[in-house]
Amino acid sequence: MSDDLRDLEAWLDERLMSYASDFGVEREIEHVLAVAISELLDDLTGEDITRIDAYVRRTLAIFNVDPVDYDAILNGFIRAIMAARRSRADLYRLFNEQA
Repeated sequence: MSDDLRDLEAWLDERLMSYASDFGVEREIEHVLAVAISELLDDLTGEDITRIDAYVRRTLAIFNVDPVDYDAILNGFIRAIMAARRSRADLYRLFNEQA
């Protein structure tokens, strides 16, 4: 695993643990995760923002399932950020897989 990916995983892990343990920061963490996915995309459209927000909420909804599959949540965000780094088309392909 590259250092960049390891750093990304550690960063995400910290945010996801905050999300899971502090109800007061849920909206803030949702926003931070959406920004992390979208920050490399040029000229975000309203559709982009809507789809990214929906992806974040669907992925975080796994916290409400018993038992919680934490690895699936973490991997979902790693995959989305890596896809966004490649291209908008790759990110949309990931969204379509999840739908």
